[in-house]
Amino acid sequence: MKVFYCIKAMRYLPLVIILFIKQKILHDKESAKFSYDIASFHSSILKLMVVRPYYATLCCYRLKIYRWPFTIFYSYPIYFRNNMDLASGLKLEHPHGTHLNALSIGHNLHVAHNVTVGNDFKGSIPTIGNNVTLGCGSCVLGG
Repeated sequence: MKVFYCIKAMRYLPLVIILFIKQKILHDKESAKFSYDIASFHSSILKLMVVRPYYATLCCYRLKIYRWPFTIFYSYPIYFRNNMDLASGLKLEHPHGTHLNALSIGHNLHVAHNVTVGNDFKGSIPTIGNNVTLGCGSCVLGG
């Protein structure tokens, strides 16, 4: 079983290397938010991405990396709006089918699966505040 996890972890290695360069060498503030996002799990980044692959998608968003080259190695159905102001502390719990399309999202957002945050039929987009929990099947539409 350990061999399986080692092989699975190798596919996230390029992403972890880019994260390391942006955090430690370039001192990128957006990539530093990713460390705060995963701080509550008390495990290595590679182990977290193997057990919870949707954090690789969040890492791509934090690093401003176009995800397509990495979908060869992994893919998870979660959507983040481009240029969304996403504060640190995002906690994802099996966010299958989740769409986060807000103007901005505050600190410590906890998201379950099948959550939709997006625009209404008038085109207005919501803003999510600090310390918010969106449970299973939640829909936040319009602003």
